[in-house]
Amino acid sequence: MNKFAALILLASAPTVCLAVDTHVWEQSEQAEFTRGTPKKLSIRSDGHISLSPEFKELDSTSVPYLWAIAQDSKGTIYYAGGAPTGATTKVYALAKNAKKKRASKKKATKA
Repeated sequence: MNKFAALILLASAPTVCLAVDTHVWEQSEQAEFTRGTPKKLSIRSDGHISLSPEFKELDSTSVPYLWAIAQDSKGTIYYAGGAPTGATTKVYALAKNAKKKRASKKKATKA
């Protein structure tokens, strides 16, 4: 029986020997982080890392620029934007847990 136990021990020895070493590295510049893909992390320009806030896309507008975003006490988000020239401005309202609706559309007037 002892020979059988020794045979089992010798047969399992190669699988135990396949362990890996722990590797430690240091990254101190922002350029070193750009090679990786940070997930749920914010990397500041001075190299500090922190957990990032959760970002969730609320809407996809047809306006090229957003100029202002505000939220009222009921949770409705208002946002406005338009073309860089200001020729047309659109104001949207996005109620909490609701679909967006365009609150206003204005064309620029000459002064």
